[in-house]
Amino acid sequence: MKPPSWKVSKGAVIAFTEIGITLAAVTPKIRKRFDIRWGSIGVLVTLIDPDFVGRMLLKRGDMIVQINQKPVWQPQQIRDAYDAAKKDGRKQLLMLVERVNGYEFMMLPVK
Repeated sequence: MKPPSWKVSKGAVIAFTEIGITLAAVTPKIRKRFDIRWGSIGVLVTLIDPDFVGRMLLKRGDMIVQINQKPVWQPQQIRDAYDAAKKDGRKQLLMLVERVNGYEFMMLPVK
C-alpha cells in the first residue's frame, strides 16, 4: 500500500509571508514541471520573496522532507507546525531538506 505522501493528487499552495516563502504540494503536474525525481517526497519551495533572499537558507526547488523529524507532504502540515511553535514560544523548527546534491538539516525561523 502506498504511503499518504505518494497519493498527493490535489494541488495545495501556502504563502508564508512572515518568512518569505511559498510552498506547494508535489502533485504529478508539479513533479513534472520542476523535474522532481520519482520517489522524492516532501513539500516544494516554489518561491522566495526577494526581500528575504539574503536571509533565507532555503532555495527555490528545495524539498522540505521533514519538520521536527516528522515527514511532511502537504504545505498545511508545515503551517500547522509553524503555528504550534509560535504558540509555544519556540524560535525555530528543524527541517530536513532535499536538494540536488543531497539532504541537509537546517533551521526554519519562527517569527
